[in-house]
Amino acid sequence: MDLFAGILEELEKYAATISEVINMDVEMMDADFVRIAGTGRLREKVGLDMSGESHVYRKVLATGETLVILQPREEDICASCPGKSRCREILEVSTPILFREKPIGVIGLICFDEAQKMEFLPKKDAYIRFLQQMALFIGGRVYEAFEKKKIEERNRELLRETEKLKTWLEGRDETFSKDFIFDSPEMKRVYAKIAKVAKNDSTVLITGESGCGKEVAAREIHLSGPRRAEPFVAVNCGAIPETLMESEFFGYVKGAFTGANPRGKTGFFEQAHKGTLFLDEIGDMPLSLQVKLLRVIQEKSLTPLGADAPRDVDARIISATNAGLETLVEEGKFREDLYYRLSVVPIEIPPLRERPGDVENLIRFFIRRYAHLFGIPTHGISPEVMEIFRNYPWPGNIREVKNVAEYIVNILEESDREILPAHLPAKFASAQVAGEAKTLAQMEKEAIEALLRAYGTRASEKKKIASTLGIGLATLYRKLKTYGLC
Repeated sequence: MDLFAGILEELEKYAATISEVINMDVEMMDADFVRIAGTGRLREKVGLDMSGESHVYRKVLATGETLVILQPREEDICASCPGKSRCREILEVSTPILFREKPIGVIGLICFDEAQKMEFLPKKDAYIRFLQQMALFIGGRVYEAFEKKKIEERNRELLRETEKLKTWLEGRDETFSKDFIFDSPEMKRVYAKIAKVAKNDSTVLITGESGCGKEVAAREIHLSGPRRAEPFVAVNCGAIPETLMESEFFGYVKGAFTGANPRGKTGFFEQAHKGTLFLDEIGDMPLSLQVKLLRVIQEKSLTPLGADAPRDVDARIISATNAGLETLVEEGKFREDLYYRLSVVPIEIPPLRERPGDVENLIRFFIRRYAHLFGIPTHGISPEVMEIFRNYPWPGNIREVKNVAEYIVNILEESDREILPAHLPAKFASAQVAGEAKTLAQMEKEAIEALLRAYGTRASEKKKIASTLGIGLATLYRKLKTYGLC
């Protein structure tokens, strides 16, 4: 990035101001030895390469210190100057322009007139301090312009990402919710199956590991079918005590038993009347209730506890499990007739590790969601972090992605420019990057390097890095020395 590109016009004004105060010609050079500002006879050379006439400036760039040449062609530094024979200067003062404590350019005071030199000498110290203050000021303006450009680039990147995700979402079937995020071939096949089965009322059994999105898939079936305007009732069969299951599923009437709600209770089946009843973790349903469930599905009627007559119920049944129901059937823990009744259309949701193509869209989606929820700006994701995400196995599947995204958004600060490895939970320290397992030391070194690039190397910026890493400043300096990052 050309650090001076955004303030070239300002540099011309600063050069003119310095020249007017000190009564000497002024020029400025960047680290590529290009003259970027000038006054008097030097102004016409702005934009030209000055590598052949920058002997002193090279020294200033290398040392970061101000050089004063009171006797050009006679002082020690001039002895090795290739342009010594052509030099017409009478006096020269050169001071560095610093950016993050590193020289990125030079301001030069050039005197071609003896009278000007005599005027300068009595005020030499004051003029040099003024020149150094101007250099610091210009360095600050470079930093401001740099940060502004970084923010603009980041905003453009986020806008491109947002538009890309928006276009991708809007291009999908409008009947499917925006929570169903995928782009992998594996999930496209699942999507196609859902689109077909959603049109009718056949029972569906969704299988897959915990956290892979079984309930989201069930909601998609409901929302894309003719029952979309009716209730979607989700029930976790493993979360209900066995003693309460019958009353929770089928309900009861007023006075059905001691301690019952005096107004009675509407069971899950009746709550889902005309809509969809989603039975999650169906494998945890006790055998005693499985018989009654099968009867309700077959007869489309039920009798609440304490009621005298059956009631009609019309609810589409979608069930899900992360356990092998076939094995439970063989072990006598799940009724075979109910299994076949529930699994007319089986749909398997592959785990996230088998569809890595979905990871990027999912993590960006949930980071945006939580950033919006917490009322903070959305941050970009560094390439290093995205590579870690792609190679991580995600044992907790989409639920783990959501948790990681929420964790990241919680610890980010507004001054953070993007999500870096240091912002990730500790478990990612052992993730494989680019197919090669990295040691904790390697991961730590890369995290520190990334933060140095993002924040800079000044003492105040190192304090920020130490805070981000959750370590003391002394510990950071020790690690910088260990990894050769000083």
